[in-house]
Amino acid sequence: MKYLLAKLLLLIAISVFGQERELHIPIKQNGDTIPWYDMQMKFVSILGLEPLQSTSSHLAFRIWTDKQVIEINEYPGHLSGRIISWAIEYSFEKQSTIGPVRFTIDTLPEVQTSLAKNLIKSSDIRKVPDERSIPNWLQGYDGVTYYIEDADSSSYSFKSYWEPETQGSLVEALLVDSLIKKLCRVVEAKSYWTKFEDVLPFVCYQSAGPFVTCSRKMLNYGTRRQWRKTKRKSKREKADN
Repeated sequence: MKYLLAKLLLLIAISVFGQERELHIPIKQNGDTIPWYDMQMKFVSILGLEPLQSTSSHLAFRIWTDKQVIEINEYPGHLSGRIISWAIEYSFEKQSTIGPVRFTIDTLPEVQTSLAKNLIKSSDIRKVPDERSIPNWLQGYDGVTYYIEDADSSSYSFKSYWEPETQGSLVEALLVDSLIKKLCRVVEAKSYWTKFEDVLPFVCYQSAGPFVTCSRKMLNYGTRRQWRKTKRKSKREKADN
């Protein structure tokens, strides 16, 4: 199905600015919002995050990776940064995720937050359109899709980028990929994820990406045998279909 990048105008009364905020959101041809926008907004609610469409900050940036959310907010006289790590337990027996989302929210140190803000401002990321408006941007079903939300006093945008590092020499893809990698390094995203993963009580889990991860330390011999048996059964069933 073909999608269009449309500009939606929503009037929001924000006492800080007292002005309208334009929402730039990809929509279907019938006017409905795209499924992955609805999905991310669902996670905004689950994780207890502020909807950036109505934020009171005059600069807000949020990037969704396959397992974390990096968020930078600038208010008058105040700058804040957070990183959210999350996962859902996965059952091979049921072939689906089970239970509620488990997550942690860590406040970024002032130095990291300031570096992240400067990195975002110095890049041209806000000028890069959604992937579906970029000629020759390849689409796929596997791999990781990154979502970027940003807002200022007058506008909000939601954009998605599937596997930017596999898009060859596309200028826009190189910019997106570079920013994501630099931002993750600056905020030390990997260390926050390791700390979160170390205390996950799940044998297997899944985040936003298509892959399922199983922890060796959570798998005793009997559980490991059952997991392998279930996995082999799943492969046979898929082959038969």
